Amino acid sequence: MSRTVPAGRAVRAILETALLIGLAGCGSSHRSARPSSTTTAPSTSTTTAAPTTTATTPNTTTPVAATTTISTSFAIQTVDWKNVTLPGSVCGALQPIRLQSGQATVASSRFPGMTTVHVSLSTVVYGDLTGSGQDQAAVNIWCDNGSGTADGQLADSWVVYSAATRTLQVVGTLTTQQPGNPNSPHVAYFNTAAGGIVIAPGKITVHELWYASQDPTCCPSVQATTVWTYANGALTRTGTTQT
Repeated sequence: MSRTVPAGRAVRAILETALLIGLAGCGSSHRSARPSSTTTAPSTSTTTAAPTTTATTPNTTTPVAATTTISTSFAIQTVDWKNVTLPGSVCGALQPIRLQSGQATVASSRFPGMTTVHVSLSTVVYGDLTGSGQDQAAVNIWCDNGSGTADGQLADSWVVYSAATRTLQVVGTLTTQQPGNPNSPHVAYFNTAAGGIVIAPGKITVHELWYASQDPTCCPSVQATTVWTYANGALTRTGTTQT
């Protein structure tokens, strides 16, 4: 027999059923909203940025000496002779003489009645004295009283230099060889024209101009030739002949 359910209870049953359905839907929606538990673990493929191994090797440029022969000497022709240092003995000075623009004035006791002397550069000649294939230089130097006239000239000499190292070295000083003549109108001097001095391996040949007693200052009448021999780093006079 069919039982009639009271209306109130029927309504309540319907509401309870609806509530249960609603709660079931909420539960499933909460679960789906939960963040994914697939923990994206930090990538363990550690791309270890290996330090750049482009080794910055130190500059290992090949030393010049390995490819180029460096001479211990220098070209003597490049010397600034107008500002060179001369041995003081050239003009009787007690100290080395430093030329400036080819000239100098120094204290000297070599020449009677004079306390200072003017020094000047005349010319420079080159040649291979040592036979090494490298030139030496002969520098012609005048000592005078500063008057600028022939009568004021006191002495003439050649100073011979070598550049076997990177500094100039004096090989020797060549002086005129005319015997003393108290009546000479002028001091003897070197012929500085072409061929007046010849530098060859082992010797230097110089041509000199001497004065006879009656010669005017302008014109020496005697010519002479002197040979200087080079050995053991020094120059020695080996003979003088009148020509």
